[in-house]
Amino acid sequence: MTTPGAPLLTFVHLTDTHLHPDPTFKGKRAWSPRPTAEAVIAHINALPHPVDFVLHTGDLGNDPLRAEHYIALRDVVFSPLRPPLYVIPGNHDHRVWLSAAFHPQHERPYYNFEVNGVQVVCLDTSLPYQPFGEIESEQMAWLEAICAAESHQPLIVALHHHPLSLHAEAMDSIGLRGGEALHQTLLRARYRLKCVLFGHIHEGVTMVRDGIVYASTFSTWYQSRTWHGQTGDFAKADLHHPGYTIVTLTADGGVMLKPVRVLTK
Repeated sequence: MTTPGAPLLTFVHLTDTHLHPDPTFKGKRAWSPRPTAEAVIAHINALPHPVDFVLHTGDLGNDPLRAEHYIALRDVVFSPLRPPLYVIPGNHDHRVWLSAAFHPQHERPYYNFEVNGVQVVCLDTSLPYQPFGEIESEQMAWLEAICAAESHQPLIVALHHHPLSLHAEAMDSIGLRGGEALHQTLLRARYRLKCVLFGHIHEGVTMVRDGIVYASTFSTWYQSRTWHGQTGDFAKADLHHPGYTIVTLTADGGVMLKPVRVLTK
């Protein structure tokens, strides 16, 4: 007999690694994203409990110029990662190259998979050369069919851009356009939807609307700072503190989100 609070599924939510083919690349930050991503991967590998998979919610790369760059990042940076890795595109990714390198079995950058009886839906909100996101009509119809299905299967939805307003003007200007339509679609699966996970904003935020939990996690590179009612530009400060979130679904229908910070030099 299964214990009600026993883990049904445990996975890691990882995001915004912003890896560059040049391991010394720093961009406008005080440090390179490569060593912090490697430190986070090592930390995940050292967790004292099983992890079913790692879910990366976009900006795996930092504007790669060739398809081969994703292959190199896959084979060099992510190859030590022990749990299976699932990725979706961010606004700094090339969605076709990313999908071909990490999920060649899928015809599209958006897809779904099942682990331990849990359905995980991975959306593609990226638009070429745009910082904001959108879900195109064909993909939305695909998602609507999933949410309208008569099923009691636990559901996780993942995307890159934040779908709800943070009430911070500059950050919201690069969020998901059509977030309200997405929310209304997700409401059809509210009774089985455990959480909606996203990246993009480089900070950990949890919001609840109509009983649906929306949660982001830390970037592995640098963190931003926004607040409710912020009217100026969000602060791209040199805040280190890389991390990730451990997501656990339990047999009794519960969900736990545990933010984890990784200490680096």
